[in-house]
Amino acid sequence: MKKKILSAALALATVLSLIPGALAAPGGTAYASTQAVEVDGKKVEFQMYALKDANGNGTNYVKLRDVAHVLNGTKAQFAVGYDNASSSISVTTGQPYTDLGSEMYTPFSGDRTYQPSGNSVLVNGKKASLDAISLTDDNGGGYTYFKLRDLGSALGFKVDWTADRGVFLNTGGSTQPTEKTPLEQIQGIWYGKNEEVQGEAIEQEYKIEGDRLFQISYIDMYYYMEGTIVGIELEDGLYAIKLKDCKGINVSTSGTTIYDRGSWEEDTIYLDLQSNMLTDVTLDIVLSPASALQLYPRFQAALEAAQNKPSTPDDTDINPMNYAYTAMEYLYDHLKFPSTMDVSAVKCGKHVSNHIFEKTDNVYVVTITYKAANSFGALRTSNYVTMFNLTTGKTMFDAVGYTESMIDGSWGAAKFKAYKKNIEALGLSGGGTLSTELTREQIQSLVDQIKK
Repeated sequence: MKKKILSAALALATVLSLIPGALAAPGGTAYASTQAVEVDGKKVEFQMYALKDANGNGTNYVKLRDVAHVLNGTKAQFAVGYDNASSSISVTTGQPYTDLGSEMYTPFSGDRTYQPSGNSVLVNGKKASLDAISLTDDNGGGYTYFKLRDLGSALGFKVDWTADRGVFLNTGGSTQPTEKTPLEQIQGIWYGKNEEVQGEAIEQEYKIEGDRLFQISYIDMYYYMEGTIVGIELEDGLYAIKLKDCKGINVSTSGTTIYDRGSWEEDTIYLDLQSNMLTDVTLDIVLSPASALQLYPRFQAALEAAQNKPSTPDDTDINPMNYAYTAMEYLYDHLKFPSTMDVSAVKCGKHVSNHIFEKTDNVYVVTITYKAANSFGALRTSNYVTMFNLTTGKTMFDAVGYTESMIDGSWGAAKFKAYKKNIEALGLSGGGTLSTELTREQIQSLVDQIKK
């Protein structure tokens, strides 16, 4: 009799282990399990949760759209939608995924209480048996996490684990030809959004069409620039996009004001391309392929609503030669090879600072466009920005370089503030917002005085 009871118990346990959701019922603690997962040989960080059995062994659960986002562009890519007729999540394999902007982001951290999820999933129109759990954020919003191995079995990618590699996924490779050049790989529209920086939404969009690059960033205003790609080099694992004939403009949405950044000869943008995701290293935003422009139409609307010319404070009470001399003298003293300095333009004017100084401060800016030899002896054209705070008496020489050093030396909220300061300094480097441009004779007069 005891043998029959034991056999029945074992049989019941076996059946329960095969029922989807058996591990999840009846709810309990889901353990935070953020980890780097190897996807086709490249590491991608997932914010996963794990359920543990009686022996402490974990089973990983992940959001469906996170997986779709990462696998987009591979042979295992799939689209995610919703089937109203059956009230089910619909998944179509082999189709590209369209980002919503919330991928790879979870509004909570740490261990969470979970409940079994009742969400139904259709894969290519057929109901799939997928083990899933539901977690809620602090505001009661629900998030469904699926067992990673179940997704692999249902959607056609391999999930495995080894002690030396950890969790790894194999999709069978990319749907894109491997012989594509770096320029071909970054073609198209890329969009990304980050809402977790001091409560402000940061958005960025790239449109790369042939050798033309268009970039829009939105922090507290729109920052637009464009240029021609003349080369792409691999530097420390990053794509260094070399640009020429650049120009830019900033548009304030609150003041409907245009800040013309002017034009500059060359620039470099550093991008990281992994698992069909593009990361702008400066703002640290992950961008995904997009089927249509999202940020540009809003920028265009703000531009049309703004004034037709840059708004600049009146600076008729200031002698620009005095400030230009101070800025140029400092520049000359700090050049590697000062004798090679050739100044082509000097622009001056008052400026309303959004981030570097207080908006109420009286700020005067001098931007010098010059050519000089670098450490390797090669001549390089650069823009040098000096900001004079006439209210506090503080002077910021080399505003672009100074704010870049602030980014390198900070983290968290302070790093975000440093990014804003740097973007303001970069906006001044073209001198487009400044009201006064020195003549060739005035520039030569300053150079002659400094070189004596």
